[in-house]
Amino acid sequence: MLKRVEPLPETEPETATVLSQPISAADASRAGRQWAEVRTDGQQIFWLEFDPNRGANQVVSLLPGQARPHPVTPEGVSVCSRVHEYGGGSFAVGGGWLWFVNGADQSIYRQSLARQTDAAPEPVWSQEGCRYGDLVFDKAHQRLLAVEEQHQESGDAAQHDVVNRLVGIGLGAEGIPQRRVLAEGEDFYASPRVSHDGRQLAWISWNHPDQPWLSSRLQLALLDPQGLPSAVLSLTDGHWLGQSEAVVQPEFDRDGRLYFLSDRSGYWNLYRYLCRLGEAGSELCFAANVEGGLDEQPCPTTAAVVEPLCPRQADFCRAPWQLGQRAYVLLDDGQIGCQWWRNAEAGLGVLDPESGQLNVLREGAAIHSLAQVQTAPDESELLAICEPQDRPGELVGCSVGAGRRQIRALARLETLVQIKGGSRVEHIELPGQDGMPVYGLLYRPDPVVALSQPTLIIQLHGGPTAQADARFDPLKQFWLSRGFTLLDLNYRGSTGYGRDYRHRLAQRWGEAEVEDVLAAACYAQIQGWAEAGRILVRGNSAGGYTVLRVLSRSDTDGIAGGASLYGISDLERLGQETHKFESHYLDWLIGDWPEQRSRYRQRSPIHQLEQFSRPLIFFQGGLDRVVPATQTYNLYNRLRARGLAVEYVAFSEERHGFKLAANRAQLLERELAFYQRQIGLET
Repeated sequence: MLKRVEPLPETEPETATVLSQPISAADASRAGRQWAEVRTDGQQIFWLEFDPNRGANQVVSLLPGQARPHPVTPEGVSVCSRVHEYGGGSFAVGGGWLWFVNGADQSIYRQSLARQTDAAPEPVWSQEGCRYGDLVFDKAHQRLLAVEEQHQESGDAAQHDVVNRLVGIGLGAEGIPQRRVLAEGEDFYASPRVSHDGRQLAWISWNHPDQPWLSSRLQLALLDPQGLPSAVLSLTDGHWLGQSEAVVQPEFDRDGRLYFLSDRSGYWNLYRYLCRLGEAGSELCFAANVEGGLDEQPCPTTAAVVEPLCPRQADFCRAPWQLGQRAYVLLDDGQIGCQWWRNAEAGLGVLDPESGQLNVLREGAAIHSLAQVQTAPDESELLAICEPQDRPGELVGCSVGAGRRQIRALARLETLVQIKGGSRVEHIELPGQDGMPVYGLLYRPDPVVALSQPTLIIQLHGGPTAQADARFDPLKQFWLSRGFTLLDLNYRGSTGYGRDYRHRLAQRWGEAEVEDVLAAACYAQIQGWAEAGRILVRGNSAGGYTVLRVLSRSDTDGIAGGASLYGISDLERLGQETHKFESHYLDWLIGDWPEQRSRYRQRSPIHQLEQFSRPLIFFQGGLDRVVPATQTYNLYNRLRARGLAVEYVAFSEERHGFKLAANRAQLLERELAFYQRQIGLET
């Protein structure tokens, strides 16, 4: 039975100023709840909540008139896709059901929305060795669309034994599930979308050696009455005017016009394809033949066919590491709710596609997961998750009717850590070694708790095609509350600064971003953010690799040591052992293998053992399929044999990224203790 809920206060909750005691590792780790993947069925709102105490995801819901969300899926079930290892799009709503992927077996289940308080999940579709993600409900054909990833031998099959495809899963008259393949033959698929009239299907595809943020294609198909593609064409081919082109998130409006995001201008901006499939008198890639079928015609990809809607030097989405992102939503009144990123800050607004006018609703540290909900027969709200700098995230609703721009908080994340007024963050630009700017986010501790000897942590995000942003992060507050200064570096290759900055890492990973770290360390000493010998570097995944590369150099003046969280140490083994999604990523980051084998070895920390001299602590998940634990342990063991100050901490039940609060807390405690022992930090 649901408990009675109290309404949200009209004003924002009061938050404490600087805490009298440092934030404990346990509190910082338990406070890391996160929300994502907002979906609606028209009136009811659903989203995914990650609970670090259980290391699991649960679908929660907000009913009309309620002030607090309530859980929908059972507590013992984690809603989680493992397609591409990074998942995404793990649930959908439609037809009176909640459809979701069970993290334990990667099968698809459904749960009645009519009986949410006592409904139990029931299995819909399962196939041995298959994972599912990017779930979308196809209302026109009353079925579920999904990306299917089939591991031919087992769930941990080799990368060349994995096949991806688009499928439709429906229930026949007898309630027996029926699976139909909608597209196959390419290496990867994403973002299936069906037009409102059920006649068109759009999706994104790409092939090795590309990644979806480097080069991908927008595909469009005409569907027959059974919902199967009868003809397919490529609206984009992965290139534009001699440059690669990456497209993201196709969507149909109610008139059947197709919208999408593309980086052809140098930034991910919004575009509209002007021709409808089957529209008489337009420039089409299909034409009726004498038998009444369809013949393919050359498809023009010119400005006459594709219309830019809001040219801006800003990215209207993030790199598509995960499936199912919703960076914009087509509103019922013809406007477009959208988000954008510029200089590591996000914006939320409403775009008029006819005039190109963009009305800003809110700006902040991070905004994502856009959707629309009906609030009255002729009124709706734009929904988004907004994550400020000084408090946890909130789900906001924005009235976007004529003459109204009201924003209200519909639900807020609770936290154990409140820091309003405690620390400051600013976006900085520092000079790189090549004369070009490098960007980052600088967090300064409150002067009351600042260390007497200024000490800086340079934090390096994963990816590397990703970015650091200024959203509230209790784990950062753990360090700030102890007087550290923290620089979250958006080194060359980071997103959010346009394609040119993103592509500066091509063939130069392991060099370019290492130069940026060294430039940041030098600049920090000049600015007085840290003294020489009191700079630490920490990073996860690709950032962990950069930590290892920095510490394997002899010219790291001022850097005292660091922490590598599941960082890569052997590039050759990574290319051979990693999963399908990233199995050719190194072709772009480093070069073709084996032609560039010497380059792979030169940039692999495992082959630079003699140059390591500074303290280093490793953290690794035992179930990691991206960076296998054997790779990390091998480097640790060989450095230890050389007498270096190194430690190795393994979490046997974790994958690529640590989810459990208990493990996160242990990581913080062990890392802090390591720094205190090795470089004499104040306790």
